[in-house]
Amino acid sequence: MTVLGAIQISLCGISLAAAAILAPIVQYQIYRHLRRRHREAFDRLAISNPSFLWREDREAEDAAYAQFLPSVKHATLKDPELLELQRRESLIWRACGVSFVVLVITFLVFRADSQHVWDFLVDLSRY
Repeated sequence: MTVLGAIQISLCGISLAAAAILAPIVQYQIYRHLRRRHREAFDRLAISNPSFLWREDREAEDAAYAQFLPSVKHATLKDPELLELQRRESLIWRACGVSFVVLVITFLVFRADSQHVWDFLVDLSRY
């Protein structure tokens, strides 16, 4: 294995680990924090379980939860711990995006076989 291959594998691993492991963990921490510390806001949303982790069974309560955080509504809680958890999630997604962009750039700069790169990206998007 060449150094370039090792770099590409590590970049791919970083982006996949961030998206598949770290982001859901932080999302669950945010969910748990809201459930424990801000029960009244949580009850207003009528959220019963954290099924947002499994995208196949999304319901109206999941949509309410998903819309609560991007909206300005969570700012009314004035909770620094919640803001820190949201910053952490944002950082994870940025690291995932940056590592993926650098991975694609290494494919393009070092003239990898374009057909195999495209097949790799299509297979990656299916997950």
